[in-house]
Amino acid sequence: MKKPFFTFILMLLILTSSLIFWQWKGYSSSEDKVEEKLDIQQTININHQKEGLFVEQIISNIEETSVKLSIPSQVIDITCGFDQAKCEWTDQKEIQLAVDEGRLIFHYSLPIPQSADSFLLNNWTVKLHNQSIASTKIQLSETQWRSGSWQADAKLNGLKEMNLVDYYVFEKFGEAPLLYWQREKLMKKKEIGQIAVYAEQDFNVQINEIPAIHQLKDIQAEQPIKVIITKLHKEIDTETLKIINSEKKLTSIQEEMVYQQLVQLFQFPKKERWLVGVITSSVLNKPVGEEKAQKMYLELKDTLGKEQLSTWLDRVFEEKDNKINSKTLDDLIEAPLGMNAKFFSVNAVNKDSIIPLTFIDARDIYVNENKSINTNIVTHEGKKYINFLPILEESGYQVTNKKNEGILVEKEAVKYQFYPDKRIFLLGEKKYGMKESPVVLFHNTAYIELGLLNTFFNWTILEEDSQINIFQSVE
Repeated sequence: MKKPFFTFILMLLILTSSLIFWQWKGYSSSEDKVEEKLDIQQTININHQKEGLFVEQIISNIEETSVKLSIPSQVIDITCGFDQAKCEWTDQKEIQLAVDEGRLIFHYSLPIPQSADSFLLNNWTVKLHNQSIASTKIQLSETQWRSGSWQADAKLNGLKEMNLVDYYVFEKFGEAPLLYWQREKLMKKKEIGQIAVYAEQDFNVQINEIPAIHQLKDIQAEQPIKVIITKLHKEIDTETLKIINSEKKLTSIQEEMVYQQLVQLFQFPKKERWLVGVITSSVLNKPVGEEKAQKMYLELKDTLGKEQLSTWLDRVFEEKDNKINSKTLDDLIEAPLGMNAKFFSVNAVNKDSIIPLTFIDARDIYVNENKSINTNIVTHEGKKYINFLPILEESGYQVTNKKNEGILVEKEAVKYQFYPDKRIFLLGEKKYGMKESPVVLFHNTAYIELGLLNTFFNWTILEEDSQINIFQSVE
C-alpha cells in the first residue's frame, strides 16, 4: 500500500516541477520578447511601365499603432493598406495612419519621362516621422529602358537580364537610396577601398590608387561610396553617390573617403575633431582639409622629417581604440631625451595662427640659485630658446611690452627695444640688424636664443643632467 502511494507522490512532484519549469521558461521567453526590439525595414518593388514607375512600398516591424508620414510631392495615385484603399488625410504632405500588424503598405506611381539621356530619382518614397529605417531592399523590374543601366547608392545584389524584362535588386542600410538611370550601360571599372567606380563599357579608368586606401581597408565606412563617371548627367555630390564628368576628380574623392574613415576611427572631442585633418595629411603625404590643419601638417613634416613623422603616425594608429585628444598627439611625438613636445595642445586653443612645434626642456631651471617656475627653455629646429622676460624682471629690469611698439627693456643706462620675429633691435637710439630675429614668439610668449642671453645681458648658462643654472655674470 505504501509503495503505490510513494510512487504517486513522486510522480506528482515531477509533474509539479515540470509545470513550474515550463511556466518559468514561458514567462522568461515572453520577457525576452518584450525587451527585444526589431529594426524597422522596408521592401520596395518598382515596375517600370510606359505610364511611369509603379511602386509598392512595404514598411515592417513598426511597434506603434499609428504613425505620422510624409508623402513626396511627386507621388501620385497613392493607396494605403493591403486592400489598396484610398488614403485619407487632411494635409497633402503629412498623414496619420493606423498600422496593420506592424506593417504599412502603399501603392503609388511616379512620373518619368518617355525618353531621356539620364534620370535621377531623389526623395521619392513615403517616410515615417521621428523613426529610422534600418534597411531598405529595392526590387526593380525594367521593361522600357532596357538599353541603359540603373544604379543606386546601394549594393547591387542582383541583376538578371531576361527576354522581356531586366531585374535589379539593391540593398542598403537606412532609408531608400537615390536611383539613377542612363541610356549607356554602366560597368564596374574599379574597386578602390570602399569606393566602387562605374563608367561606360568602353571607358578605361586610369587612376593611381593612394597608398592610404589599402592601409585603411579594415576600417569600414558607414556607407560605401559609389562613383559614376559619365557625361550624360550633370555632376552631383552626395555622401554616398557621386556623379562626375572627369576621372580627375577621383583623387579628391579618395582623399575625402580617407578623411571620413579617420573621423570614424579616432574618438576626438568634438572641438578638436578638425585635427583629423593633420592625421589625414600625414597619411596621404600631402596637405588636405582645413587651412590650419594643412599648415600644421607642413610644420610637422618640416620639423620632424620623414622618418620621425612616420613613427609618430604609427603611434597615433596604435591609439585608434582609445579616446584621443590634442595632448595625446603631443605625447606621441618622439621628443629628444628630457623634453616634451608642445604643438597640438597649443594650436587646438589658438584658432588664428600656427604656433610652431617646440620641445620643452623638462629640467628644472635655477636663476641665481633660485628655482624659477616662470622660466622654460624650448627647442625649435635644433636651436634652444628661453622666455627671458621673467628673468629680467626678477633682476631689476623694467620691461614694457607694447603690441605695436615692441618690447622695451631698461635698466640704468641699458636700453633695448626688441621687435618679435623681426631681425632689427634698438640699443639706445641706434638701430642694429641681425641675420635672424633675436626675439621670437612661441605660444604667444617672447623667447630669445639661449646664447644671446649672454650677448645682450651678460648672463651665464650652465647645463647639467637634471637642471639648468643661469647666473648673472659679475662685471
